[in-house]
Amino acid sequence: MLSLNTIMWIILIAMAAICGYNILSSILQSRARKTSVQIVTTVHDNPSTSRAFTWHSRNPNSRDAQLQITKGNVGDFEHSSVTSYEANHSALRLEGQDIAVHRVVTADLKPSTMYSYRVRDSSEGDWSEPHTFTTAAEEISEVSFIYVTDSQADKVNEFRLWENTMKQAFARFANPDFVVHAGDLVETAAKKSAWSHFFNASMFWIGKTPIVPVVGNNDIKDIGAARYASYFHLPENGAEALKGTQTNYSFDYGCLHIAVLNTEKCIKQQTKWLEADLAGTHCEWKIMVMHRPIYGGTITKKLVDWSRIIDKYKVDLVLQGHNHVYSRSHPVKNGRVTGDGSDTVRDHEGAIYVVVNASGPKFNKLKEDQFYHKLHFQNKKQIYAGISISGKTLTYQAYDVDGQLLDQFTIQH
Repeated sequence: MLSLNTIMWIILIAMAAICGYNILSSILQSRARKTSVQIVTTVHDNPSTSRAFTWHSRNPNSRDAQLQITKGNVGDFEHSSVTSYEANHSALRLEGQDIAVHRVVTADLKPSTMYSYRVRDSSEGDWSEPHTFTTAAEEISEVSFIYVTDSQADKVNEFRLWENTMKQAFARFANPDFVVHAGDLVETAAKKSAWSHFFNASMFWIGKTPIVPVVGNNDIKDIGAARYASYFHLPENGAEALKGTQTNYSFDYGCLHIAVLNTEKCIKQQTKWLEADLAGTHCEWKIMVMHRPIYGGTITKKLVDWSRIIDKYKVDLVLQGHNHVYSRSHPVKNGRVTGDGSDTVRDHEGAIYVVVNASGPKFNKLKEDQFYHKLHFQNKKQIYAGISISGKTLTYQAYDVDGQLLDQFTIQH
């Protein structure tokens, strides 16, 4: 016969087990209600006070998607300081299926402040896992970012190379202000799975750090720009002929002005736009980004007119892609090499044109050196670069995924 003490212990143990089961069930249910969403963040307006977000949902009729945001690194959104935004909605038909595209621009944020946010597809839907980001300082005195290109793949295992490249880049250049991708995000634009693999491999950073995307030829081949455009929410200040494509735009980030161009179409319209855009900025530093290179592994003749505008408005650096080799020019001005041959460019001697090697699986055969080449090689390894600006100095460093420093230079004003 059991003693009274033994019976009491059995009862207490049973009660503890029941409570533990209920708590665990509650946690699991809570986690189950949080959905995995590919959220892409971009620069849209003032980076000190705003941030843009884009995500997709399978229900094309979900017109009441929302984003909630609050200060700090928190998981609790059930309090009065949470701000809610209704997303802008558009529908897109992909591979015979209608999907919804949701976009939000948050405004009136505080500079130098960490925020947590989450999204959902409808007022009755489940919330995503929370993400965090930090706004830029009110007075941006320094800028740093990562530059990559040509992740260009279709399969999961291929995009693991892209993911590894970015993990190496973030480990070396921690907390960048943004990431520039100079085009060909995927190999086959028509494959929904390729885009899903790209963003899945990018999820560890792209919901926190803005991407500055550049359209490549493979990103729109055979299907146009609609799918590419659906993943981003970028400034609509480009050439009128490219409105809505998310492929031609510019923005200021403190002392830096970045102009992004589409090398696949509307070249003449962008030439006029570029002149007006660069004439209108008062930033100390100017960088252009495009996919096909003016001066890269090869010369793209249809783009040479842009180099005249680059020279006229003293653009410092041109970041390019497409060649799947590594290429860095001497300073070039008026179609000629300038400077003293060193790794320091002074007083706007000429623009530097760079192509980093691919960040994905594909490498091309090296072609003959051109008159402008300072460096030109094929190492058959993924490469990333870190670029930082402080005061009158821009510093550039390029590494391969094995951690070897392959190139570095500075530009002095």
